[in-house]
Amino acid sequence: MWKVEVSGEARTDRKTVWAWYEATDEAPGWDPLIKRIESNGPIELGAKGRNHPTSGPGAPFVYTEVTRLVSYTEVSSAPGAKFAFTHTIGDLPDGRLRLTHGAEVSGPLASLYRPFLHARFAKGMQEALDNFVRRVESGPPPDGAAPGTPAAG
Repeated sequence: MWKVEVSGEARTDRKTVWAWYEATDEAPGWDPLIKRIESNGPIELGAKGRNHPTSGPGAPFVYTEVTRLVSYTEVSSAPGAKFAFTHTIGDLPDGRLRLTHGAEVSGPLASLYRPFLHARFAKGMQEALDNFVRRVESGPPPDGAAPGTPAAG
């Protein structure tokens, strides 16, 4: 198993952060690792979707942990490995929030993915989080931003 975790601070409120997380159709504008996200609706336990990274094949995911306005985890699989992506909103002094995004890769072949993905995840996730902080600090997502495009099946 291996992990990548990045954090940043934002001056905003939890509802704005959560609205941006749910506006999955906006993700390619701030996340350099994502080409498109398809989801079957808002972030809810057991809801499913499909991530389409900027390189590599798309992968179905399921939300395995959701605490509204606090955190969520989406999990997808690849041959011999499970990918768990976490998003956490924590409180800091003076009304600021600490946003933490993580990736944990586990399974019998997880170590084989590390040479290809660890550095890419570390760099891309930090860039995505920095972009995300700028977005959430600018206000809520655009009117009409929705939870992704409908997922097939």
